[in-house]
Amino acid sequence: MARPLLSLALALLAALAAERGASAQYSLTDHWSYELGALRENDWKALGSNLLQQSFRGSLALVFPDGRAPITDPRLVERWVRRGAPLRAVAFPGITGDAAAAWALAKQVGIANQATDGKPYPVLAVNSGWTDWFSGFGTGLEYTTMRPAIDAGRACTSEPITARVAGLLKARLARSTSRVGLVGHSAGGYYSANVAHLLPPEQQEKVVVYNLGLAANLPPRVKAVQLLGTRDTLAQVNSSARALSAKGTRIVDGLSHLGGELWRLGDSQSARRWQVEPLAQLFPSPGAPAAPRPPRAERLRVLARELGERAQSARKVADENHALAGARGVLSLKLDHDATMLRLAAERATALADLESARERKDGSAAAAAQATLGANAQARLAARQKLGQARGLLRNLGTDSMDFTTMLVSESLNTATNPFVAFQKTTSGTLAMMSLGTKTAQLMMHNPFVNPWAAFLPKPTGPRSRGASRR
Repeated sequence: MARPLLSLALALLAALAAERGASAQYSLTDHWSYELGALRENDWKALGSNLLQQSFRGSLALVFPDGRAPITDPRLVERWVRRGAPLRAVAFPGITGDAAAAWALAKQVGIANQATDGKPYPVLAVNSGWTDWFSGFGTGLEYTTMRPAIDAGRACTSEPITARVAGLLKARLARSTSRVGLVGHSAGGYYSANVAHLLPPEQQEKVVVYNLGLAANLPPRVKAVQLLGTRDTLAQVNSSARALSAKGTRIVDGLSHLGGELWRLGDSQSARRWQVEPLAQLFPSPGAPAAPRPPRAERLRVLARELGERAQSARKVADENHALAGARGVLSLKLDHDATMLRLAAERATALADLESARERKDGSAAAAAQATLGANAQARLAARQKLGQARGLLRNLGTDSMDFTTMLVSESLNTATNPFVAFQKTTSGTLAMMSLGTKTAQLMMHNPFVNPWAAFLPKPTGPRSRGASRR
């Protein structure tokens, strides 16, 4: 028995040793959440040289898809954006992201788009994650103001990071006609949405929003594509019912919430990682020839089918997380409300299609029946919103909720592993993940000037050899 345990311990230590490098010293996220393999040696060198500055939330960097080193001087970055120099998009990582995560997301956006049009335009990476040692309290305050504002479909004017980015884009869009993407992952989708809300109406048509793992309420003028997984409970929890039923929202079968392989430990229903799609394919340019539009009734029936599929996915998530009391009870109310509103939205689209067809046929009785269905549907949607009011004023998604949610995901993952070898593999992966996180935390603290005054004298790595090049 001792020999297998010793072999396992040696294997874990070897794996930990292989993980050490620039990514371990400069980032806690690593491959857990983001594709840090997209970052190249020039990127890691620039991050290491500007680690103190980039560690603070709100720091900016221009990340290029080719071999050019990122621009990290905030004055040069702001000047680049304001004067209308080439810019592909703005990237916001989620709460757990750090500067490396923001750079990796930006790099993925740049690489995917350069592969489409051959233009090495940079992406503005915004560190919106929970990264520096003094940001936790401020982040909590932001989400008590920004998230309710976005859910209500309006701008939050008290959040400084999005206000700074929106100010830069206002100056840029006043002198440039090129379109800019706003890309957000998970909670970073609140930031991309708030930037869109902060722009004046005449400039909102010059930006597009591409969110992964979140569907946020956006201004009517803004075109958006927002992706969620069919079993992505976290994304469903954070998305509003109105955004889930929006035209640009897609619920993709088996899509994982995070980009890392180890996320499958806690989300065994995820079959694949998300990948960034080119903005030009998601949002064709206005000058491109438009395909002939089918009749309105036909378009409404297609929309009704799509909404019905989303409603079925949301209902599965709500049923799996059903609870009657406590924080889980509030979560259950929210998920049930989302599934109900999606179902009612599908029924409303069907009734509108029936009304359109009846008017084309000049069938008065069919039109009256469709109008009666629409009236009943409106009453049902009002009743659903009133039911959700029971959860208003209660705190959710805080520390206790997060621990409860994480425990639930790990338990679900292990319980669904009918194969004992799969269960052993997941347990081993979890042990390795926890040990790796501890090692990375220690290394990051050793290289952080806030914690270690001698950090500046530590040797600077040149970048991970096996993961320094893009996988694309």
